[in-house]
Amino acid sequence: MEIQELQDYTQTQFEDLKQLISELSARVNFTLTDLMLVLKDSNCHLYVIIESERIIGCATLCVFHSPTGTKASIEDVVVSSAYRGQHLGKQLMEYVLEQAKAYAPIELHLTSNPMRVAANKLYQSLGFQKKETNCYQMMITDEASSTTGNDALKQSITYLIGKERAEGNLEPVTPLFVSRMLNVPLDEVEKCMKEMGV
Repeated sequence: MEIQELQDYTQTQFEDLKQLISELSARVNFTLTDLMLVLKDSNCHLYVIIESERIIGCATLCVFHSPTGTKASIEDVVVSSAYRGQHLGKQLMEYVLEQAKAYAPIELHLTSNPMRVAANKLYQSLGFQKKETNCYQMMITDEASSTTGNDALKQSITYLIGKERAEGNLEPVTPLFVSRMLNVPLDEVEKCMKEMGV
């Protein structure tokens, strides 16, 4: 077993991550585009537990700077249900905390559903303190978001084509292949690829 920052991945490892995210939240449809955006963001660090080349756990450290100091959010901490009870979550979190020291002084934040009793106990045992505050969230979906999504799709298509070439696949990358790999409607992919001239 090894814990490391994910830099590259196989299709099987992407499927492993997709399964992990679904265990964390059934309402999230994790796509290859989502993964590519995380890996391309220099402020995001996706740490994974690898066992026999399969990803069995993950956590993300998202670093940002504000006028009140350097902060980070620890997101999407999950270990595969098949491997729970082996203290892998603790090992993963200890690894993430060790990596966060590179940004010290830094204030770390994380949220956890109260129903996740074991996870909440783990975070407290590692030194996290429960903060009494209100937590708010908002989804913004407007035309600007659509444009950003289109740009993100183009980046993902470019990345996917480059990945295919790097793996020695010299066959043309079709819109149908891209649609299936990125889990994006075929008409959106065709439109983007036409705009890109590929």
